[in-house]
Amino acid sequence: MATTRTSAPRTPAATKSNTSSRSAPKSTVEKASDAVTKSADSFIDTVKKSPIASAVIAAGVAGAGALIWANRSQIAEQAGALGEKASDLGGKIGERASAVGEKLSEQASALGEKVSEKYAAATGTAAKSQQEYAEEALSLKQSVDPMIDEQSKIGSVSY
Repeated sequence: MATTRTSAPRTPAATKSNTSSRSAPKSTVEKASDAVTKSADSFIDTVKKSPIASAVIAAGVAGAGALIWANRSQIAEQAGALGEKASDLGGKIGERASAVGEKLSEQASALGEKVSEKYAAATGTAAKSQQEYAEEALSLKQSVDPMIDEQSKIGSVSY
């Protein structure tokens, strides 16, 4: 037995809605609106499909919010204590870094003195202290031009 298939004629209203959604490009706002509508629809569908699970989730969220609200002062105190610990740790790190810097400075100075002594021993000259170098430089400056000191005091030197 052969069956014939007949289709119902399309109505103009059905044709219009199908063609209008295909022909007109959607703006960004329309696309965003469609996405929000679809996500809201899927959320509502989920709630309709499993209302008990949705109620349990809502109760859990409400309970967590109430717990946080009730313990907000304790949480704030803990956050403040954590901030103080971080500050103390930063201070300790700074103190240790300063101590390491001082130690390195002392070691560099000692190394400089050893190098100076070895140089003096190799060249046959006596090692000079930093004070002696400063005095020598000052005496050289004063012996080169005795007028420099006077001119610099009155501001008449032009370079």
